[in-house]
Amino acid sequence: MNSAPLHWSHSAWLGAGYYQVGQAEVFHVTAPSAIPVYTRGDVSYQLSTGVALGLAGFKLSELSPPQELSTLSLAPGLQIAYSVTPHWQLKPFVHGGIGFSFTDKSKSTYLMSVGLKNVYRRSIYGLKTSFGNRLLFAKYHETKWSDDTLAILSHGVDVKLPLSFSVGATPLDLNLFLIHDLFTPQLTSRLTQLSWMMKMGFHIGHVKPVRLKLRLGLYYVAGDERLKGVRINMGFPF
Repeated sequence: MNSAPLHWSHSAWLGAGYYQVGQAEVFHVTAPSAIPVYTRGDVSYQLSTGVALGLAGFKLSELSPPQELSTLSLAPGLQIAYSVTPHWQLKPFVHGGIGFSFTDKSKSTYLMSVGLKNVYRRSIYGLKTSFGNRLLFAKYHETKWSDDTLAILSHGVDVKLPLSFSVGATPLDLNLFLIHDLFTPQLTSRLTQLSWMMKMGFHIGHVKPVRLKLRLGLYYVAGDERLKGVRINMGFPF
């Protein structure tokens, strides 16, 4: 297995929640990944705030709250969702910005990523089902651009259950998903050297489509000893 260390800036691409990387335990908070701003025909232009906060001192085993702000990153981005067919969407995206590590004498780091998402939606046995893939490449720059490129290949399935309930006057629905990730800090590593993660979780949101598709849920991560724990999701991330 590839033993190259993960950099703190990778949390901007790996999502919100609890992380244990080596002996360090950090809780990361990120903003929603895609906000639609303009749609014309089969093309939707979406912006990402790219805000991520790292909170150190969090101990999952003791349920103790974070003690300090350890990192802050601002990496806004643009995603274009193109509907190839009524069931199939392609989503190229790019992000770029800057991050700060306050535990390392306020050291600044430049961040960037590019990638492509692929989503196919069908009704299977009466259940609304989505199949997704994502290929992402990310780098960071401190005194120079990192020698390693974080590459993530993800594929997953998301199923909407025939279950509806309300909180007050707001009807909600429930989705379950399963995602498998292959990732490596080295772009040229062989496939057998890639670390992997399996993510199982749920998310809850509005039944009817809305402009801001706000959803919230949790998922459990297993499979790679360098990254484990419980994280937050804002819907099927494809």
